[in-house]
Amino acid sequence: MEALRAAGYMFEGNGILGGSLKAEFRAASLSGDEVIILVKSAEPDDLRSLLSLLTRECWYVDVYYHLRGEGAQAAAKNLGMQLPENGVYRSRMRFSDVELRVEAYPRLAALTISYRAGWKEVNSGAVVKVHEKILGGGNRKSALNRLLGWIR
Repeated sequence: MEALRAAGYMFEGNGILGGSLKAEFRAASLSGDEVIILVKSAEPDDLRSLLSLLTRECWYVDVYYHLRGEGAQAAAKNLGMQLPENGVYRSRMRFSDVELRVEAYPRLAALTISYRAGWKEVNSGAVVKVHEKILGGGNRKSALNRLLGWIR
């Protein structure tokens, strides 16, 4: 938490704010070496900045996406999978050199996607690619591609 303060993140009660990032501090282990931060919203670059800061302080960060209803359906479609009608679906898939664990709970219309991110996944841009793939923002052009398109 001190690293977040030093990096300029603002704290309001349990809330953590920085750029487009809106997150909430949820819990810490008794030893203080593990924390749970719930990211409520963030643009991909602000999420990457947060994870970059955290992976400098920690060995790794476990990232979870808990989606329900239409969000779960859209994420499943973005990942090229179809949610099953019943039962529990568990799978692993690779995307951008990251192993995603996928669990679907059709009766609850819920989808959980998780992966472990270290400095390699953050610095290579894989976390942004995964984030955009899951949430459907992958059609965004980079600043260089926009500039090259404008020049042409």
